[in-house]
Amino acid sequence: MAQLFSLGVFRPMKNHDHSIEMLTNVLKCLATHSGDARERVAVAYQCCSHMMPEELPESCRKDWEWIKKEVTKFGPLTDYKGDVWRGSVENTMKTVRKSTGEKIAKKFYALYWAVSKNRPYA
Repeated sequence: MAQLFSLGVFRPMKNHDHSIEMLTNVLKCLATHSGDARERVAVAYQCCSHMMPEELPESCRKDWEWIKKEVTKFGPLTDYKGDVWRGSVENTMKTVRKSTGEKIAKKFYALYWAVSKNRPYA
């Protein structure tokens, strides 16, 4: 896999194996985790929350940004002191409708196929 940084200079990744691997894990969570779509999306997002837009083909970056925005839409739930009681993903997924969770899951699925072009990462 190409390095992102070499001597402090950004180099775009041409091989998307890392993002395909993360999205494969996302699909596994969506398919096998218990709970409704919202709970599965919350767990699946943890598999790829650190993925940077630069790790994806340019044509897929808007979809990734949409997923991140939707999954964290309501922000964290804090107590009166400002301490986080529930993180933004958990809070959002407990707040949104099941149909929203289903839309996010479908977007993950479409993103996987757009990035992988139907080839395994290994």
